[in-house]
Amino acid sequence: MARRFLITGGSSGIGAATAIQISRSEKEAKFALVGRNLERLQQVAQDCIKEGQNVEAFTIVKDFSARNSGVEVINEAVSKLGGKSTQP
Repeated sequence: MARRFLITGGSSGIGAATAIQISRSEKEAKFALVGRNLERLQQVAQDCIKEGQNVEAFTIVKDFSARNSGVEVINEAVSKLGGKSTQP
């Protein structure tokens, strides 16, 4: 079963680097990449898919400064990734 990851700030910097590194090290992974820039998120998603063996990557464009944005991100991520997980 693929491990699932929700990565905020996924369009650049540490978030993008973390997603790419995880995609290289996991046998199966599903990502929800969250950020404000759709084009950069899509590029990171493609990089993850290219670098990984069995990787799915979804993008969520959201600005966390907006009220209730955290709840919206969680709900969308759960929907795209296929449910909640309590794995560390």
